[in-house]
Amino acid sequence: MRLGRLCRKSFPDQGISRLGVLLAGLLVVQLLIIEFLGISTSFAATVEYRTVTLELQAASYLETEELQVRLDREGDLESWDRYPIYLDDHIKLEEVKAEVLDASGGVLERVPRRRFETSDSPGSSLYSSGKLEVIPFAKLKVGQRLRIRVVTRNHSLFPATWIPLAMEDEQLRLQVQVRGGGERLRWHLRGDSGAFRAQQTGDGLEVTGEGVAGFERGAFAPSSGSGVPALQLSWDEGGTWAAVGDWYLDLTAGVPRNRSELKSVANRLTEGLSSNRQKVEALSTYVKSKVRYEAVEIGAGRLVPSPSSEVLNRGWGDCKDKAELLVGLLGEIGIPSHIALLRAGRGERIEPNFPSPYQFNHAIVAVSARAAEPEADDPVSEGLLFVDPTSAWGEIDWLHSASQGHHALVVDPAGSRLVRTPEQLEAENSRLAIDGEVDDFGGFSGKLTFRVDGNRAIPWIRDVASRPREATLSDFLSIVHWVAPGAKMMQAGWKDLETAVPGFILQGDMRLPDAIRGEAGRRWLRAAALGRFPKPSVLDERSQPVVLRLGSSTTHWRLRVPEGWCPPVDSLEEVSNEVGRFSRRISSSQAGVVDIQQTVTVEQAWVEEEQFQSLKELALAEARSKQRRIRLRCISDVSAASNSSTR
Repeated sequence: MRLGRLCRKSFPDQGISRLGVLLAGLLVVQLLIIEFLGISTSFAATVEYRTVTLELQAASYLETEELQVRLDREGDLESWDRYPIYLDDHIKLEEVKAEVLDASGGVLERVPRRRFETSDSPGSSLYSSGKLEVIPFAKLKVGQRLRIRVVTRNHSLFPATWIPLAMEDEQLRLQVQVRGGGERLRWHLRGDSGAFRAQQTGDGLEVTGEGVAGFERGAFAPSSGSGVPALQLSWDEGGTWAAVGDWYLDLTAGVPRNRSELKSVANRLTEGLSSNRQKVEALSTYVKSKVRYEAVEIGAGRLVPSPSSEVLNRGWGDCKDKAELLVGLLGEIGIPSHIALLRAGRGERIEPNFPSPYQFNHAIVAVSARAAEPEADDPVSEGLLFVDPTSAWGEIDWLHSASQGHHALVVDPAGSRLVRTPEQLEAENSRLAIDGEVDDFGGFSGKLTFRVDGNRAIPWIRDVASRPREATLSDFLSIVHWVAPGAKMMQAGWKDLETAVPGFILQGDMRLPDAIRGEAGRRWLRAAALGRFPKPSVLDERSQPVVLRLGSSTTHWRLRVPEGWCPPVDSLEEVSNEVGRFSRRISSSQAGVVDIQQTVTVEQAWVEEEQFQSLKELALAEARSKQRRIRLRCISDVSAASNSSTR
């Protein structure tokens, strides 16, 4: 599918697939649609050749894709026995040929069209015109080959598309030919451009590659949709984000806007409120709570919102419907705002230097900060207060972290512009506090409190209401065991904090045998902590960017030890750079109390290869702290050891 979709986002509060914009095409299936079909992603087959040809026209393009696949192992048979083709009301299948070849290249079987299987559109959209034509390959054997040719006619609302250049299988030969773009053709190679050769040819472009390695999404990596090497294309006349905004305004100009009905609702909801901020909050809360989220992906409905009066009456809509409704309600009380298009999700981003609406998968609202009268901690950036009426949790104090720090196109008749949404690091936190007594044998007993705020709180809030208590207790215990292996929970409880920023707290009584080990003068403990950074080995020989979760994690151990026990030596370890911060403080300023506090903060979510050294400094500091023993040694013991070493 080359036509982008809005609202295919990765918010955990809606449970919607992150596969997002432009995620179902011919060979995109190898990377993305397979998740919907339940097909194994552990490909080991070899694509002997793959060619993609695009014939560009003003309102459509003809796409021809051919490939030959050699089945090398038993696992390849299950991976390739059903080959799906995504179709929609804007993608028409014009020609298809599927053959099974023997090892020498002879045709063993041609799969006729009458044997193709048709299934509903992949994903979680309740209203969709998409479907899959699945080519079934039966009784495949190792050593055989598949030869597939698919021709589709794609009708574009906007003259742009993309071609994934990598698959999960190795491609021995790759060729992409683009014809008909002329002087308007713009293109961008995303990803490892060194693996591909691009050459302009008359009114088009040719991209080739040999021995193209299979794409594997590693740990802490961008999503497949944002990380796979790809050729992005556009043949529009404008070539600017302002022009994309104008295009979207023209596309949505025919949407009916029933001002009288919206005005009545807006006035009723804001009656008696004194400040504009209170009014924005009231209208946003109404859209969040009274309009149920349902994805709509039928024709232009992927991009064009439904009339707000219709959304009000039926009580449901998708992200652009809810954004359009909130913009309309705000306008009726004199607060200017605009729809803002972005690519939401951790591990998602757009190419800001390549204007195209098909990079977006979500719609929120940008409210004039001057008119909204925001407070100091509200999500404001570049003179705009950003509100997400789709996210079911939080108030306007907080922007869902899936939309923080992203490029967003603010669609404004006075001039659309690309801006960056704010990052609210202080709102994305987790804190684990362990406070109690150590007995004469080194065993610990006390209280444990775990609090999460922001995006990480949402799964806890959601799951507690929908699953057995034992499941939540098990998850809580797994966090306890991360920092205190062998610990036992005596009792536990939890609650939703019902704060402006989503918050959740879990508390319990904990026992940890042998928390402090050793004998007098040689006692020690390990105080593990919550983490944020990957293991240092993740960065070895890596070229993919690293995607981190913004915010801070703090672990605080406070242990009261028996009288006469020696305290640890006070120390402070700190590492700080552009990626984030690490600090660990050990102190015993109060007699008989061991105090250990570790905080790790991620200040940059997307880390490129040239910043890996900075990330590795932080990752090493965190990894070493987990392994390091904290020694409880008396000053006399330390002095004696020091004198001995100098003799």
